[in-house]
Amino acid sequence: MIRYLIPLSIFIYTAFSLAQNNPLTASEMQRLLFITEASGTSATIVNPAGLARRPADDGLYANYSFDLDNDIKDANFCFSIGNIGLGYQNFMLNPDLENIELHYYRIGLAMGGRIFSFGTSNKLIDIQGNGVQERVFSVDAGFIFEPIKWITLAGYGRNLDEPFIKGIQYRREYTAGISLNTPENILRILFEGKWNESTLYFEDADFKAGFAISPLIGRELDIIIGGIRNLTYDEQYFAMIRVPIWGCIQAAAAIRVNQNWETQRFFTALLFPLQTVTF
Repeated sequence: MIRYLIPLSIFIYTAFSLAQNNPLTASEMQRLLFITEASGTSATIVNPAGLARRPADDGLYANYSFDLDNDIKDANFCFSIGNIGLGYQNFMLNPDLENIELHYYRIGLAMGGRIFSFGTSNKLIDIQGNGVQERVFSVDAGFIFEPIKWITLAGYGRNLDEPFIKGIQYRREYTAGISLNTPENILRILFEGKWNESTLYFEDADFKAGFAISPLIGRELDIIIGGIRNLTYDEQYFAMIRVPIWGCIQAAAAIRVNQNWETQRFFTALLFPLQTVTF
C-alpha cells in the first residue's frame, strides 16, 4: 500500500505547489459528489470518465438544489447511453448579480473500462440576463484509474481552454481525488483537493473528505458524510443518502451546513435507470 501512496502524494503535492487559486461557480451537485464516484448517470457533469467505467449504468439523473429562501437555486440533468452522455445545468452566475443565469449544455464522451477510463465533457456556456445573451464553447476532461480494487484515483480539469464570456475570464480548475475501498465497496473513504492557477501553496487549495457506506450489494442504498474546506467561506459539512423508492428508481437527498450548524443548502435528486443500448 505504501509504495502506491507515496508516489501519489508526491504527485498531488507537486501539482498543488505549481497551481493557483480562484474559485469558480459550481452547482451543488458538483460541490457534494466526488469525482472518484462518477458513474454513467452523473458522469457528464461530475467526471466524464465515469461514462465508460461500469457496464449497464445508463439512465436519467435529475437534481435540484436550493437554499432556505429558495432564492439561490440550481438544476442539473444528465442522460447517458453507453459511453455517451448529455447534460444540462442551470444556476446563478453570482448571487450578487440579479437576473443573471448561467446555462451549460454538455455532451460527454468516454473510452476505457473499469481499470482506466478517460472522458471529455464538451459544453456550451450560455449566459442570459438584463437583455444580454452570450455564448462560448469550453471543454472539461477527466480520468479514473483503479489499479487494484481497494484504491481508485481520479483527476478532473474544468474550463481547460479558459473561455471568456460577458467580461469574465474563466480560469482552468483542477481536481485530484482518491478513494480507499473495502470489498464490494461497502465502505469507501473519499478525499479530493481542488485548485487553479492562482494557488501558490498546498494548504491554500480547497479540500473535501468523507466516507460512504453502501450496506446493500449493488449499492442501491448509499450514505455519504463529509466536510469541505474552502478558503472563501466557513467550513462546510454535508450528509447525503440515496435509497430505492420504486422498482429500480432511486431518490437522493442531502443537506449542507456551515461550522455553526446553520443550514446552507438542500439537495434533491431522482435517478431513473435505463437499459444500456449497444451498437
